[in-house]
Amino acid sequence: MNFLFAAEEDVPKLPVPSLDETLRQVSVALKPLLSSEEFEEFLQESAQFKANENILRIQAHLEAAAENPGVGCYLDVVNGASYPGIYGDLRGDILPRNPYLVLEEDPYAMTINPPNQAQRMASLVNSSLKFIVTMRNGTLKPDVTPKAQRPLTMNCYRNLFGTTRVPAPHHLVTIKKYDEVNESRHVVFICNNQFYSLEVLTKSVNSADEKTKHELWFSDTELAVIVQAIVDDATAVDRVSLVNNGIGLITTQTYGVWGNARMELERLSPDTLHVIDNALFVAVLDTTIAPVTEQEKTKAISHGTLILADGTNIQIGSCASRWYDKLQLIVTANAVAGIVWESTSMDSTAILRFISDIYTDLILKLARNINGAEGTLFDQNIKFASQKDHPLKPAATCVAVRENTRTLSVGAFI
Repeated sequence: MNFLFAAEEDVPKLPVPSLDETLRQVSVALKPLLSSEEFEEFLQESAQFKANENILRIQAHLEAAAENPGVGCYLDVVNGASYPGIYGDLRGDILPRNPYLVLEEDPYAMTINPPNQAQRMASLVNSSLKFIVTMRNGTLKPDVTPKAQRPLTMNCYRNLFGTTRVPAPHHLVTIKKYDEVNESRHVVFICNNQFYSLEVLTKSVNSADEKTKHELWFSDTELAVIVQAIVDDATAVDRVSLVNNGIGLITTQTYGVWGNARMELERLSPDTLHVIDNALFVAVLDTTIAPVTEQEKTKAISHGTLILADGTNIQIGSCASRWYDKLQLIVTANAVAGIVWESTSMDSTAILRFISDIYTDLILKLARNINGAEGTLFDQNIKFASQKDHPLKPAATCVAVRENTRTLSVGAFI
């Protein structure tokens, strides 16, 4: 049974406010901002607005949509669930643009063996994968209100992973998701403007005998070895390739500019873009900065470094080593971690639950290392793939990076 969405029918629909209530709320918001003459003019126009036949027709249409059992939210009939029309065009390329959070230090940070960059990223990725598999198993505990324990909608969790923001010709933003679950079993790593795709989950199993749909390919230790090899491989890239591969900068542009650039990317290398779009999330390894103060950490996570090559206007900072259309886990050179997400497709409530759960899992990992306890916040049936059960398991060695971690040739797009 899928417990994740079991309570959706019990969640009340968003009601359509009456025209009187809508105008009342507008007047409350505008009154402090308008002069007495302007406010009086607003009240007169409000009366005309309320009596307008077209407005009454639109109101009736929205009310009918709200009563339709086949419509989840009446706002979807205006834009569609994949077109979040409440967001306007971006009128600049100034960062930070996406919401972000700086995470607390790793629970192991105060031990005699604090994690390095690769180890922390590996731990965060695997905790995230446990969350994802628990979701796909349908065993993630649904959200409820703190006091009354009333169920909250879990539909916002559908867009957390394997989802991307896409600029569209007739809509400013489109939410795009994979067609089939097995298309999204990989994570895209970005380091020094180099893109790598690594399969991290086994293929989905729908057999009734299987208690989990996926297994995790790598343990934290195995994954840390691969992540470190990615860092070593990416930092050895020459300056020319670094600049040519910095296509992540395009995702900071206005939707019009990014939309035109994306059409060109889709024409030149659709398969590569498909890999990025369908990735569960993006894992960014920032080797250019080791923030210490809170201000430095905020800059590092929100937008990275801003560095121009000597005597040029060419951006070589880590701000280009990002992909702002998707959920991003970011770890700096000194293992400071944060998360950046795409607000048009992801609800902050779900993001906070995700962050809380994966950080709790990190604490449980430390407790498990101390007392051997097997407590877990996620589905207890989740396990790591064994070499015996999966002979084709990717080898977790530095050499395997080039074989099992695919470098995406995005430099040819520019």
